[in-house]
Amino acid sequence: MRGSDIKNDRSFSEYVLCQKAIYWGLNPEGCVREAGIGKYDEKDEEHQQDYIDWQIEQAKEQVSDRFDWGEWQENPYEAKEDAEDDLEELETLAKKEKKRRESQGFYMPDKYMKKNDSGELVVDSEGDRIPKKSTTNNDYAREFAEWLAREKKEVVNVIYEVDKEKASEIWTYNQDTKTWTTGGGESHINTRLYQELPQKHRKSLKEETILKVKAISNVDYEETQTGENVLAVQNGLLDVKQEELRDIEKEDYIHKQINAAYKPEAGMPQNLIDFLNESARQEDVDKIQEYLGYSLLDTTKYKKMLMTVGPQNSGKSVLLKVVERFMGEDNVASQKLEDLANDQYSRANLLGTKVNIRNDLDGNIVNRPGTIKELASGDTIDREVKFQQRHQFKPSQKHWYACNETPSVSE
Repeated sequence: MRGSDIKNDRSFSEYVLCQKAIYWGLNPEGCVREAGIGKYDEKDEEHQQDYIDWQIEQAKEQVSDRFDWGEWQENPYEAKEDAEDDLEELETLAKKEKKRRESQGFYMPDKYMKKNDSGELVVDSEGDRIPKKSTTNNDYAREFAEWLAREKKEVVNVIYEVDKEKASEIWTYNQDTKTWTTGGGESHINTRLYQELPQKHRKSLKEETILKVKAISNVDYEETQTGENVLAVQNGLLDVKQEELRDIEKEDYIHKQINAAYKPEAGMPQNLIDFLNESARQEDVDKIQEYLGYSLLDTTKYKKMLMTVGPQNSGKSVLLKVVERFMGEDNVASQKLEDLANDQYSRANLLGTKVNIRNDLDGNIVNRPGTIKELASGDTIDREVKFQQRHQFKPSQKHWYACNETPSVSE
């Protein structure tokens, strides 16, 4: 397109450049880098590739023909006439694309569009879409937050109680596992803003969108708990007492799922039984199996931790690795006993896990044993993430430790 059509729109200039580079058989990304129009260069390294990939994808949609260099060598006059016709058609399509972007406000990827009977791209009102009439940061943030939290349901703001005051944390949904990830929500919102609104992406828009999500999508932390007899497995949600399995729903807010499927026809894990019989006394074998079952459930009614004590190469580490593999690495914390007792930042790493596993405890004296008792019994404790608001939660994690000798505990 000519100068007046793309004046003061560097992003669209780069789109047109991609379009022409594709037609002439050149590398569009290289052309944008070399041209130095400016919009691409403004992006940080993390977002530059996403931005240029999006522009190239848009351009490819419009370029159906390519210049035939072989024909140009054989008949340059005819090739020139064909090129003039193709470029005129490209310019017409580019003008339509510019009008589309301007009229919709949001610069939407085509996956949120569909072609009508005339071949024009229009908003797919029956499918996934994002709003298109925003004009200010506040409008963009409000509409994008509603789309992300209410329509797509990718994020939810989980509310905790701190000394009768509220604190919150944004969780994100994983479509593949059908589970929620605790924390990281603000980073996810930032990424989705860049994916859907690369031209509008700004720090101020991100912060405004986060505030809007926190205002419209709230769930109390207690609502995310499955109950002590319900277990999320790889193939669904299992009621342990009733032995009933159902599909996991997004509204279950599952954020702890073990690395095993429920198979009622499966037999005993004979290899594990043989290993335990070889490595521990029979009364300890029974305790280990009981505690493994206890570790599956979100209850602390027995108020127990498990510590294996013995010399090196006695099987302690192997046992803990088996438990970690069974639970799944996303469900495992690895905090020292003394750190949990003395450091509230260490306790922050427990949330969203089912077990805390720590091998080779040292002989340091554990102070504040009262906190350890609170962890074992599920009493409300403080949890604080650096640079975030402190809040409280009731721990349900089970604790597995291994050491050569039992650590000392202060009075």
